[in-house]
Amino acid sequence: MYKSTLRAAFRAANFPVDCYGTAGWSITSKEIRELRELSYFDQWKACIENSWYNVKLEDHSLFIFDEANGPSYSFLHTPISVESFRSYLSRRGRPFTTRNKSEFLEEYELAVATANIRTHVTPLRYDVDTSAYMKGRHPKAHLHIGLDNNIRLALRREMTPLSFSLFVMRQTYPDCWVSLLDRFDRPHLRRIVRDGLQLVGNEFWDELDQIELCLA
Repeated sequence: MYKSTLRAAFRAANFPVDCYGTAGWSITSKEIRELRELSYFDQWKACIENSWYNVKLEDHSLFIFDEANGPSYSFLHTPISVESFRSYLSRRGRPFTTRNKSEFLEEYELAVATANIRTHVTPLRYDVDTSAYMKGRHPKAHLHIGLDNNIRLALRREMTPLSFSLFVMRQTYPDCWVSLLDRFDRPHLRRIVRDGLQLVGNEFWDELDQIELCLA
């Protein structure tokens, strides 16, 4: 159900989607274990090479929606410094057509393969972890920001793949978010991103959890 709405929202926002993942694909526990053994760059590279993603953006960032193990939704911020294929063609005075994409693909892929690694990336990951819940320390629903840190931003509501994607859009692609506000039904959008989301149960929302500032 969310997939059609996600694509409609992305179209309304002119979100720079390069492609959607293979229909019916979902990341497995085995793939997750393999990725955890790798550096961030190699995680991203493995996901690109194996098509382990639900959405790939033109800047080579990825969305991965793991609904079976968690759930857990990830935004892999591209670790390479390279322009999009669309921009690459535009600089050459070529429109973004199927013919030009085919003609310049090999040249562009070389640019991607030799691109510099970025010194800073900001991946985002949303997790629901009931077993690890600790009052005032480890929220059941939380957001990880960045790499190699202990940030777990508590969420009072449980995200969906769609709400997570729009959260990433709002924070990372603000021009797209503004376009979405102009072109999408705002009451419906509000339900998607906040009002329609399920609240974390009171058994996982203690008085100690309410002392900190959280996303409500």
